[in-house]
Amino acid sequence: MVVQAITSFELRSRANLYSTLVHSLLVMYVASDLSFSLGLMVFILAFVINVCAVFVIGYLEDEKKKSLNSFSLRSALRLKGTWAGFILSTLAVSIALFFSLPRGVAGQVIIPSIATIMLPTGIKAQTVTPLFPFVQITGGSSGFSPKMDLSFRGKPSNAVVMYVRSPLQSYWKGLAFDSYTGQEWISTSSRTSLFMGRDGDFDVDYRALASDGNEYTQTFFIKRDQSDAIFTGYRPKNVRFPARRLYQAAGEGGVLQADSPLAAGVAYSVVSSKPELSRAALHSDRAVLTEGRYRELPQISGRVKDLARQIVRGIDTDYGRALALEAHLRDNYPYDLDLPPLRSGTEAVDSFLFEDKRGFCQQFATAMAVMARTVGLPARVVTGYLPGEYSPISGGYIVKAKDAHSWVEVYFQRHGWVPFDPTPAVSRDPRAVAGGMWWANNVKGIQITGLGASLRPLVGGMAGVVGPLLGVALVPVTLFILVATLLWSFRVFKWRRPGQRDRFYIADTHRRSIVDTYRQMEGWLKRKGAPARLEGMTPKEYALMVAEAVPIAAEEINSITEAVNRAVYDPSQLPPSLASDSKMALARLKKSYK
Repeated sequence: MVVQAITSFELRSRANLYSTLVHSLLVMYVASDLSFSLGLMVFILAFVINVCAVFVIGYLEDEKKKSLNSFSLRSALRLKGTWAGFILSTLAVSIALFFSLPRGVAGQVIIPSIATIMLPTGIKAQTVTPLFPFVQITGGSSGFSPKMDLSFRGKPSNAVVMYVRSPLQSYWKGLAFDSYTGQEWISTSSRTSLFMGRDGDFDVDYRALASDGNEYTQTFFIKRDQSDAIFTGYRPKNVRFPARRLYQAAGEGGVLQADSPLAAGVAYSVVSSKPELSRAALHSDRAVLTEGRYRELPQISGRVKDLARQIVRGIDTDYGRALALEAHLRDNYPYDLDLPPLRSGTEAVDSFLFEDKRGFCQQFATAMAVMARTVGLPARVVTGYLPGEYSPISGGYIVKAKDAHSWVEVYFQRHGWVPFDPTPAVSRDPRAVAGGMWWANNVKGIQITGLGASLRPLVGGMAGVVGPLLGVALVPVTLFILVATLLWSFRVFKWRRPGQRDRFYIADTHRRSIVDTYRQMEGWLKRKGAPARLEGMTPKEYALMVAEAVPIAAEEINSITEAVNRAVYDPSQLPPSLASDSKMALARLKKSYK
């Protein structure tokens, strides 16, 4: 924008104007990459209209210089094919660029104002329900003693709570709970203060694990007031947040909180470690943790314990036991939001497994965590959001209130906290996986029903082959489309052969009519077998050549040729009857030469 402002003082030539248009286009591209709102389309449309206006005015100025007569806007608009070619070529290039250029965040995000605009501390505000509608959080004004009430019953909401840009798709973790009372979950972890570093960011207390992979960045744009939970992807290592101090839950593997609720409009970025979780490595790992609080349970009914032991019987790995518990809940209990209220004094897991036999994410996550602890697996319940809906327009995830979710994490020695999701209505992988690709989110996700269902294995196999090939071929195909459309645009706008130049700069209606009559004569003679007009041949030379071949039509041909020469090259006033005389000569020609 600074460069554009500087060049605006030097608009003394057409080149300066075009360079400013290029700068404007770059600014518009950056704005579109940062925007999640479709309201940006209004600005894009205004930009396109202004650019088209610039080209039209430039075109009129150029044609006015080349023509002996004035060249009006009405005459320019009459060139429908030229403008249609320009619009279609521009559209083709735009579509090609849209699907080839990257969208979203691929590296560390630096927000320029983030170190200077600080959230005030000590806000006295009403406790915010951060995970409406499925998870009810209660606690103090700062939220430092959160509780998840299992008697809460909510309904879905389509309200947007935040936007997330991330090259990987994962659940967005908010809070973790370690203590189960039978009716609610409580977080008992102490908090450690994190202070802003030299670069305006916070380094999280991070312990490297065998599953750590490459780093990736997520950027969160809060659109609706939340609790003090700082949402992150998988295993956060660094946070850039607009505050002077953050809090980290001790022993909770990167669970972070602010010192006040998150207000709408807050933006922050998180750098996380991408997990490398293979089934073989997890089966060889052990679910062991020295802290006993992740195995502690209140008084649990005997039938809950018996069911848990029955599910994992004969399985010799901790990871296999966790998978068995997850699969049992997914396969045997339906997802249902219309759950009756939890009766006072009733243990939530027993009621869910043996009486209600249905529920939503809170019940499924609680049941798996309790049964995991029953068979000796250190487990906790985590609340946050599902990835949300990927938007190919903005290149990010749109997270709504209905995406609020609870899941389970089990601790493994070499892999840390590994997520599991027993809720049957959710088909997403809670671990960070490749996401944000248009093909993966819009083509492979199409549901095949009816007769096509029998072809699903074949279609799936073809997608596995065609998908990577399409990704490899996308760049050369895009370049081919780009070059082809540019060449076609050049062909549309370039001057045609010398004998056709008059088609572009004759603007007077009277002269235009004479030129059109001459073109009709050329076409008609060609269809009747007369010699075609050669490249570079003047109208007079062409008339002599045709007159020798067709002597009977020489008078009419010479009459029309003389008229077109005057229309094109004579700047003086033409006789009003010249156009009608040309048309009558053409009619006589068609009648005499059959």
